[in-house]
Amino acid sequence: MPLPPLTLSEEITHAFPFMHWIDLIKSEAERAGINIGDSEQFLECAAFTAEICRKSGDTLEAAAAEGIAAHSHLI
Repeated sequence: MPLPPLTLSEEITHAFPFMHWIDLIKSEAERAGINIGDSEQFLECAAFTAEICRKSGDTLEAAAAEGIAAHSHLI
């Protein structure tokens, strides 16, 4: 049985490399006035969470905000 076709949201997410998620997290944090410093763990965790949120249908900005909020304790 073949897999169902990807939804538009899934196609956009699959075409969005992980490094772009990290760049988006940096950009959104900077826009919000959050100094993330050199916290690589924060960036990776926030990017991973944002990617999952995007797959569930959130916008890129909302997904990034969720990733930042969920892992702000790592900053």
